[in-house]
Amino acid sequence: MTSSEERISKTKYRIIGSFSEYLHQGSIPVSWLLDGIFVDPRNSKPMEMDALSIYNICKLKSTVKTQVFKHPLLNRIRQVGGFRFHNAWGLCETHCRFSAAGLKLLAETIDTDDNSEISLFENGINSHLEYTDKLSKGIWFLHDSQEADNDYHDYYLPNEHFGSKPNNILVLNTHIDTLCLLISLLDKPFFLSLTESTKKRINFFVNEGIKSLKEITDLSINPLIEQVDQLILHIAFKHLNNNHLIERLINIYFYRIRIHIKKKYPIFFHKNGYIEREIGLAGTGFYYHIITLNDICKLTINLLGKSQYSMLIENLKQKIEKGINFAIRNRSFLNYMKKYHREKLVELLETIQMAMCLSAANFDERLFFYCKLRKNLTPSAGLKGSDLTYNRLIDYHPELTKRLIEQPIDGFCTRPDEVYLINYSNEQKVITYHATEIKLTPNSYSVLDF
Repeated sequence: MTSSEERISKTKYRIIGSFSEYLHQGSIPVSWLLDGIFVDPRNSKPMEMDALSIYNICKLKSTVKTQVFKHPLLNRIRQVGGFRFHNAWGLCETHCRFSAAGLKLLAETIDTDDNSEISLFENGINSHLEYTDKLSKGIWFLHDSQEADNDYHDYYLPNEHFGSKPNNILVLNTHIDTLCLLISLLDKPFFLSLTESTKKRINFFVNEGIKSLKEITDLSINPLIEQVDQLILHIAFKHLNNNHLIERLINIYFYRIRIHIKKKYPIFFHKNGYIEREIGLAGTGFYYHIITLNDICKLTINLLGKSQYSMLIENLKQKIEKGINFAIRNRSFLNYMKKYHREKLVELLETIQMAMCLSAANFDERLFFYCKLRKNLTPSAGLKGSDLTYNRLIDYHPELTKRLIEQPIDGFCTRPDEVYLINYSNEQKVITYHATEIKLTPNSYSVLDF
């Protein structure tokens, strides 16, 4: 092994899923594989999210062995008819966030000339789409099978907002994640190889999922509720886990009062930019603001260029702007994240990358924040140029990506002709590089001056 390879092998990455740290050694560690399927290293239960993240890392490092990832995915579908029964709560439940990740990864590794693999993929996507709820307008993609089985494990209040079934807790980030999956499939080469019924089903669910999303993005919020929420949320971020009495009062508010308010007045998008993850639970998973915001950015990136969604795209862009401003300007929220969920801040950095692509608003402020935070965080593969959902720098410009791995520079690219490079060293600058102006070749990278 050369000295350069030794340095690369010691690079740690943050896994999106379990948020474990991953030391890349060129293969999948046994802690992520058990009996021929992918598992969660925290509990050894079936899970596909980490596998997707590790694939992105291996792709970044040019060490991907497709069969190594594909076989465990196909094994799961053969065993249980899809990506089912993750059992994270010990109840044989299926988590749709996990199964969506498995389908994204399988779509990337599938042999498009193998009818048996195409058939197994169809089994997987059809099983995933069993977990839906028909609303007054559109369809909602459920978070897990317990919502479908009326056996939810956590404290919740039944609601029927937007015509939903009482046990649908309306988890926003999972709904958006499934939408991202389905929209990405429409552009896959093997989409035409699917049966007509499956193609029609995917198109149908894309349209219906968009309808329900439009419905909830247009919600207005009661001004008095908004003011009370802002005050209580500020106290919660500042004092949670620090003051026993305040913690008790906060729990009373969220579990005894606010959940009933949400039952009557559904709240997703606050005027101050804060985003609720769900309606049916108490709403104390505050860190989900960043995860949901990240998912909204990914969906918006995937909708770009589709003129039929132009109004929705602009609406989502506004939510993104306010959501990022909340995250980086609200000191109590930021301190809460740094203290209790520091590892999840990597998704905020990914979100800022995507926002830079979507809008020039508050560019300098976000760049300064990005560089300051980035120096102290373990990166995801997405920050360096490899993420199937939003960052394809490794696909479009592999030689450039390899040069960035050991540099204090992150790369972002959603289309071949535009590259964003963020120098998070003391220079703190962004280079927006248009390949249409100067042809991108391995010999021309010196113009980027790093």
